[in-house]
Amino acid sequence: MKEIRALAPRAVAGGGPDVDSAGVCPRISRKEGERTMALTSPNGTPITVRPIKPGELDRVVLRCWPDRAAIDRLFAGQGTIGMAAWEGHKCVGQLHCYRVMLPDGTNPDWPDNGGNWWSGRKVHPEWQNLGPGMPGLGLEGAGWFHSCCHVGRTPEIFRNEIRRLVRGLAQEIGWDAARILDELRKLYVYHTSLGDVENVIKEAERSGLSEVPCGDPDPRYLGRGIGTALCSASIQWAREHGCAAVLALGAPDGLFEFAAWSGHLPWTAYAKLGFKVVDTGRRDDGLSNWAQGDSPPEVMAQVEAALAAGRPPHEFRERLMLLKLKP
Repeated sequence: MKEIRALAPRAVAGGGPDVDSAGVCPRISRKEGERTMALTSPNGTPITVRPIKPGELDRVVLRCWPDRAAIDRLFAGQGTIGMAAWEGHKCVGQLHCYRVMLPDGTNPDWPDNGGNWWSGRKVHPEWQNLGPGMPGLGLEGAGWFHSCCHVGRTPEIFRNEIRRLVRGLAQEIGWDAARILDELRKLYVYHTSLGDVENVIKEAERSGLSEVPCGDPDPRYLGRGIGTALCSASIQWAREHGCAAVLALGAPDGLFEFAAWSGHLPWTAYAKLGFKVVDTGRRDDGLSNWAQGDSPPEVMAQVEAALAAGRPPHEFRERLMLLKLKP
């Protein structure tokens, strides 16, 4: 797959890419007649989007990818671990991807934090008949799954995120580095060492717990089409490597803070790329756990505002999105 340089899908009404009558995005399916616009960083530098290569891992934020041994197995079995957006040599966005054989395969190297929802190991109840083996999908062959997408998560941002996490955990459970590291692993932070934790503790001791810069994604990179470009590159990769379909979880629309926190693009963004909604749960479903307080304050603030505005509980559910690829 060739690198996509300074390109993003042409915007149409509603802010999405052009999709033809077959539900296929022209930019990712045709090499001729591409309809594109410039994709640039906040300072005007062209942004390139391409599959991640093994030699680039020291410059890619590996926040919620599994440990290095698992990453090596993923490269060997998949060819890549996902897509990355680059501003020169700086990585400014990542899309985590996993290959699974449908209808009933698993990927043991996908961290089981609810990600393996297509198999019998852990099934989201809202998918109903799309449970073990996903019989409702009617698909066979390789599936290419989008796990999570993070735009604006740069190496510097990641370092600040870890500093804030370590300090916050230390104030809750004590300043024992090994215990803090164990808690970080429970949060699926695999690429931080005991030495990294110890360094943060030493820094806190020297600075007297002075304020640490924010670890949230850099907002300057949001809303620039980078997430859509990462998904488009991933679809192109899946098509070129014989996958039968691309699947992803789509976040509820209009809840930006949840989308950023979960790493799931809004389902409407996937719909504009030609994905179809597979299942959204039942209309009488209650609120998901995350919408009942199991999420950060900024996420809950948007939930409470939406509920106050009359949004029904079932519209807080994520949607399973499917793009079938032609042979």
